[in-house]
Amino acid sequence: MKKGLVHIYTGDGKGKTTACVGLALRMAGSGGKVLYAFMQKGVMSSEVKLLETISGIDVFQVCTMTKFSHLQNEEEKAEYRHQHTQGLVKIISLCKSGKYNMVVVDEAIGAVLEKAIDLEAVMELIQTRPDNCEIILSGRKTPVELTELADYVSDIQAVKHPFDKGIPARRGIEF
Repeated sequence: MKKGLVHIYTGDGKGKTTACVGLALRMAGSGGKVLYAFMQKGVMSSEVKLLETISGIDVFQVCTMTKFSHLQNEEEKAEYRHQHTQGLVKIISLCKSGKYNMVVVDEAIGAVLEKAIDLEAVMELIQTRPDNCEIILSGRKTPVELTELADYVSDIQAVKHPFDKGIPARRGIEF
């Protein structure tokens, strides 16, 4: 790959992480090297276990906290922000190393909206990446600044979802 591009999967529909995982698998399957970073997800989603076994994919769990941010007290929110900020610093450093053909930062956009990371730092990741590195970001409500930097933007909209009927998230489907 000569020139890496920037992909964003956004919207309120199900499938953003699924799309990210699919691209990571495709890159690894073609012989490329992937850094797959999970933000906002302190609980191991089911895909993590499998991604960790695939040659060519390095998994980085940014956050160890399992409590949703809107339920955190001020001390927990400070720790949440610290983990995400330090995690993004590490992601930027790993990306700049040139080791990876693809860097996925799942829920980076959500982390920006929650103010767990700064938009400017995500823009730095995009703008300072090696030429051959594809960047994949996901999350709801993408800021216009990221949309403008992206080459692909897919807006995944919920038309119908079981959660609307009171059916909670299910292991193997939503996590």
